[in-house]
Amino acid sequence: HRLVATDSRYEAMHEPESNILCFRHVGNGTMDAQALDAHNLALRERYNRSGHGWITTTVLDGRRVLRVTLMNWRTTGADCEAMLEGIASA
Repeated sequence: HRLVATDSRYEAMHEPESNILCFRHVGNGTMDAQALDAHNLALRERYNRSGHGWITTTVLDGRRVLRVTLMNWRTTGADCEAMLEGIASA
């Protein structure tokens, strides 16, 4: 959560209660709500095709968001940083 909350390219959508985090990529902040929804859906598709990871989307408060579930106890901060970089460059 901290990595997303401190990265201006992303918006944390909630304070997580478990290993699930919902967030969205906001880019440079110039997209309207509809474009932002489409952008995040397309990012998910491109990131998943890259083979570097697997994320899902959901609709939270009427907005399309990226959804990540961290399950492996070996996941590190560096892994999370790599995921965020991979999503941003997808």
